[in-house]
Amino acid sequence: MDIFYIVLLILIGFILIFLEIIILPGLITGIIGAMIVLITLIFSFFKFGVSIGLLALLFSLILIVLLFFIIKKFNLWGRFILRHNQLKELGYISNPDLANLVGKKGVTVTDLRPSGIILINGVKHQAQSEGEFIPANSKIEVIKTIGQTIIVKIEEEGL
Repeated sequence: MDIFYIVLLILIGFILIFLEIIILPGLITGIIGAMIVLITLIFSFFKFGVSIGLLALLFSLILIVLLFFIIKKFNLWGRFILRHNQLKELGYISNPDLANLVGKKGVTVTDLRPSGIILINGVKHQAQSEGEFIPANSKIEVIKTIGQTIIVKIEEEGL
């Protein structure tokens, strides 16, 4: 009768894992199911010995393979995979494009040694110089952007 409970608990564990994948996302039922299976396998080794423990492990491995076949057959992997592209044209932007700041003039809010804060058109930005020290409240010009890095130089007066 005890072996019946081992099989029953392993089945209950895998049913909980399957429900996690199909109906109840959120990890709780899947974790509980995995813990039931793991504890049952450990219990079967200690209570009934290696032979019954290995049979329980083999039964669990067969259920894992069966679970993967069911997931693949009914195309349940789609719940785990992003199916559409996040294109810039659709409004998905991870970082704003700073290339439009090239040539703009502003002022340093903090010292740039070589990086610090600048103010351009009332908006604060993190920026860096080309290596030289630029004191606070200096007039600067953006000379280039590299990704999200703004490179500035001191604005040249009266050309």
